[in-house]
Amino acid sequence: MDDLSGGKAAAGQSGGVEEIAHRRWKTPMQSIAVHLAAIDLGASNGRVVLGRLAEGRLTLDPVHRFEHAAAPRDGHLRWDWPGIRREVWRGLSLAAEKAGPGGLASVSSCAWAQDFGLLDEAGGLICSPVSYRDPRTRDAMAAVAKALAPEQWIRRVGSAPSPITTLAQLSRQSQLLSRTLRRPPLPVNSFVGTFFRGDLPAAN
Repeated sequence: MDDLSGGKAAAGQSGGVEEIAHRRWKTPMQSIAVHLAAIDLGASNGRVVLGRLAEGRLTLDPVHRFEHAAAPRDGHLRWDWPGIRREVWRGLSLAAEKAGPGGLASVSSCAWAQDFGLLDEAGGLICSPVSYRDPRTRDAMAAVAKALAPEQWIRRVGSAPSPITTLAQLSRQSQLLSRTLRRPPLPVNSFVGTFFRGDLPAAN
C-alpha cells in the first residue's frame, strides 16, 4: 500500500491509538510545527483531535473522547448541549496544552448532519436541539408525501425518504412551534463552530 509520500506501508501496520494517522503533503517543508484542532461530534459520542503539521508531515492525536446521550426535556428527546460544550472545552484545553507555547492555529468541526438548532431574534439557541431519535417525526412522512413526491424528494435531498432527515424534522417542527422564527434553523455542525468562536449565545 502506497502512502502519500510515495513510500510503502507494511500490510496491517498500525500507528497505535495516540498517533492514528500520518500523511505527507506535497507542500513546502515547514521548519515550525503548526498545531490544529478538530471537533468530531457524532449523534452519541464525540472527540477532539490534535493535528501537528511539521516538515510536510501531519500527525493526528485524539486527545479527548466522550460520550453524550439525548435525554427527555421539555417534551422532547434533546441533545445534551451543556454537557457537549463542557466536554469540547475540555478537549480543546487539552489540545492547546499539548500544542505548547505556539497554541492552536485553527479549530474546525464536523457533526451529525440531520439535526439542527432553532435561533431567536438575537441569533442565540432557543433550547437544546431535538434529536432525530425523538418520536415526533413518526407520522411526519405522510404529511411530507402530500407536498413532495418520493421522486422529487430523492432529486432534492439526494437520499430515500426517511423521518430522520432534516426535511422531515422541519416539516413536523413547523406544526409544533408556538412562535414565528425570524432566523433559519442552524445545522448542528454550524452552531458547534459558531459557539466555539464566540458568535453564538449558550442555550440550556
